[in-house]
Amino acid sequence: MRVALLPDPVLFQRPDGLRTQVRETLEALARRQVEAVLVAGGMPRGGFELLHVFGAARGNAALVEQAAASMPVVLTPRVSPAWTSANGTRARVADRVLGNRTSWDFDTGYAQIRRALRCATHVVAQGEAERTSICRAFLIDAQRVSVVPNGVAQRFFVAGGALFRERLRIAGQFALMVGQVSPWHGQLEVARALARLAVPLVVIGEAHGRDALYLQALRAVRTVTCIDAVAHDSPLLASAYAAASALVLPPHGAGLPMAALEALAAGTPVVTAGSPGHWSETAGVRKTSGEGAEALAIAVSALLHEPLAPEAVRAGVRVFSWYAAAARLAALYAELLAARR
Repeated sequence: MRVALLPDPVLFQRPDGLRTQVRETLEALARRQVEAVLVAGGMPRGGFELLHVFGAARGNAALVEQAAASMPVVLTPRVSPAWTSANGTRARVADRVLGNRTSWDFDTGYAQIRRALRCATHVVAQGEAERTSICRAFLIDAQRVSVVPNGVAQRFFVAGGALFRERLRIAGQFALMVGQVSPWHGQLEVARALARLAVPLVVIGEAHGRDALYLQALRAVRTVTCIDAVAHDSPLLASAYAAASALVLPPHGAGLPMAALEALAAGTPVVTAGSPGHWSETAGVRKTSGEGAEALAIAVSALLHEPLAPEAVRAGVRVFSWYAAAARLAALYAELLAARR
């Protein structure tokens, strides 16, 4: 079996997220004796039997449509769980309005994603929340969508917090946020809410140029420690997860990103204001009773007063590994190829 993996070129430039997912998937598939090759830019050449595309936005819709005529195409769309039936309906209305005004010369972002989803042979969601969004907002048949959660590297399960605490000279409890620093991710809101409860916050991530003033305001909060982005494979990142008392997800987000899975593997609970989807039964996930930064701060404070045992937190995610994810993908590839013959 020879499979081409094609990631979204923009998202793949970032040091974590999609790049980590594709790299770990490649290595795990190789351990499953699947010949998987990373390709970039247009239709893959070289006798591939199946194409797996990561990301449904930008130019990938046309590529999925073209490739599906000659081989099975698996699409991991990375759709935000914030998509609902209601905003999907509004997006389709906007599509029709734009189409009528431009003689259908332009596609909206929603239209591009939906086109890729409809043209793909099979769609792979990373969680139940994303699967629900794909089906309800983009009107995709649920039978065409499988859930294959991301895995987590073993180094996070065995990480300890000493390295991070020694390197940054941090003692005591603290909350952690990891990711790009921007108003959308809401680090400043969370920092101010936590400061009112005297809870320290460590933020790992960089700000783009347009968000420089936002980062400056974040650094001005006396209970905040800001650190530039840390390489995903750095022992310091795994140690940061293990040292933290709680990982706080952005107040405006939905679902659980890869950082949450890695924090849970390190024994650190996760606090989210969004829908945790299929993670709702995981011991280490705390869904706030309200919305916004204040609700997140209250939930973090409660965890600091009644900490969870790290091993109990890890137990909920031990079943998730990249090898298990690759096994499910390899089975799906084989099924699609058999149906094609």
